[in-house]
Amino acid sequence: MFSDLILETTDRSLAFAPHAGCSIPDETRAQLLAWGRNAQAHPEFRVHTLFEAQSVRVPDAVAATSACLQITYDALNRLANHLAQHL
Repeated sequence: MFSDLILETTDRSLAFAPHAGCSIPDETRAQLLAWGRNAQAHPEFRVHTLFEAQSVRVPDAVAATSACLQITYDALNRLANHLAQHL
């Protein structure tokens, strides 16, 4: 399941975070899993297409942040493309 892949990848990434003790809060983990179970087809809104468009529009804007790290759309898009090449 895609949500499981996101959680596993995030857990591994946080292991390399510069601050000790970083982890995904239980509430966040539960929400990600809930979203994964609520899959619906919306062909006009493909996440990867919308995300790539956003990374072109505002590459230096913050895409995600936590107490441990912050990442821009450009950096996250490059990481996602790297992961996709390995899948």
